[in-house]
Order: sequence, then C-alpha cells, then structure tokens
Amino acid sequence: MTRPVSLAKISARTRSQVGLSSKLEKRLTMYAVAATAAGVGLFSAPKAQSEIVYTPAHVKMDQVNGFYPIDFDNNGVVDVGIWLPASCSTGECVAAMFGYPNSQVGNGVVLAKSQQFVNAMLGRSHIDHHRKFLVADRTMGAFEIINHGTSSHTSRWVGPWANGGEGVKGRYLGVRFAISGQFHYGWVRISFVTGSNNSFYGLLTGYAYETIPNQPLRAGQRTEADGTGTTAPPAVITPIIEPPTLGHLAAGSRALSRWRRQASVDNSK
Repeated sequence: MTRPVSLAKISARTRSQVGLSSKLEKRLTMYAVAATAAGVGLFSAPKAQSEIVYTPAHVKMDQVNGFYPIDFDNNGVVDVGIWLPASCSTGECVAAMFGYPNSQVGNGVVLAKSQQFVNAMLGRSHIDHHRKFLVADRTMGAFEIINHGTSSHTSRWVGPWANGGEGVKGRYLGVRFAISGQFHYGWVRISFVTGSNNSFYGLLTGYAYETIPNQPLRAGQRTEADGTGTTAPPAVITPIIEPPTLGHLAAGSRALSRWRRQASVDNSK
C-alpha cells in the first residue's frame, strides 16, 4: 500500500499526463502578466477601513478534471481554485480534490500540521501569518484504488476532507492571496460529500476576505468586531473542464465507469 504522502505527487504527475495543469498555469500567468502590465488600476484598492467582504455561493463541484476558479475581490484575477483531477497508472487510480492557489503571484493555501494535505479548518480557526501556507497545489481529500495483481485490489480514502469516507460539512480552506502586491487573508467554505460507489463531490457555499493587507481573520468570519461587513452578490462559478487522456482514462467515461464498478466490488469485500 502506498503512503498518503504519495498523493502529494499526483499534481506533478497529472500535469504531464492529463495536460490540465500546464494550461491552467499559462492561464494564471496570463492573468498575472496582464495585471502587472495594467498597474494598480486593474486591482481593487484596499479600503482604509478594515472590512470583510463575504460572497455567498452554492456550487456543486463534481466535474472530473474540473477546475473551479475563485476570485475573492472580483478583479478578474483567479486567486485560488478547487481542482478535481483523476489519474490512473499501472499500479493505482486516484480521484482527488485539490486546493490550487495562483502561485504565479505568490498565493497559498493553509497546510495541515502533517504538511501532506490541505487543512480542513474548523470554524473560527485563525487565518494569519502564523499559518503554514503552501504556494502550490495539494490534496484536500481523495479516493485511491491500489492494484496488487490481476484479481487483488485495495482501496482507501485519504486526506482530512475525505475523513475516512465520511466526508466533512462546512469546513474551511484558508487562503493567502495578493492584491496590488500585498497579501490578504481569506477563507472558502466547502463540504466534502461522499456517496455510493466511492463517489464524492465538493459543495462550495461561500467565501470571504479581509480588505486590509496582513489583517488576520477567522474561518467563517463575515463581519468585523463592530459588526460591519459587506455581502457581495452570489458567485457564479463555471468550471474549466479538461478531459482526461492518460492510460486507463484514455477511453474516457467508459474507463471511469469501469474504475467505479471495480471500486464498488472492492469496497463490498
């Protein structure tokens, strides 16, 4: 059985195999270059008075290899995304949910203490400079099937968001992201929902950020201590879809269906 840390490598593996990540990086680079060329006028200038801006959302994230972009301050630059890659090799198949910050401008996501996965933060957890932020994509939760031969397989759920197959409700992804070259803190509220046949999806139900650079906030916080805050219009998030093309996934949906049937049989043993 492979160790959970191996899942951290799926990102590098799927960049070359699936071809999604390289396209995303070019897209994010384009955003970053455009923002730099345009100067600070492209960005929403932080307000002098501290304020938390909350954006409600209700987005079911269930597209294989789908990338769901989040723009905290609505300035046209992707700050962080939720990515659902799927990859198969000779020895294993993995379907995962990733936190994917825009590393082109130094954005990052809060790591769990083990530093193997993205932290599934509880409400009211502090998001500040004391946290370990990873400026790269990393697994939140995943389901893995390991092939031990022609008729032997094992499967498992890994990562704090998967929670051993139970999933989690209303946990928080902590984020650090740049506006006009200065870092701000924010959170994204997500449920990791598991279903039959070892399936899962993410449910994004809102996000918020602090308008003052380097000003801490708590996961789930929507207003300042004095009760002030702004609620933006509900987010409309359309995923960027890249079809899988590697190995067992080369056959498209038929291969995925076969994988899921195999997982179901294995799970019933």
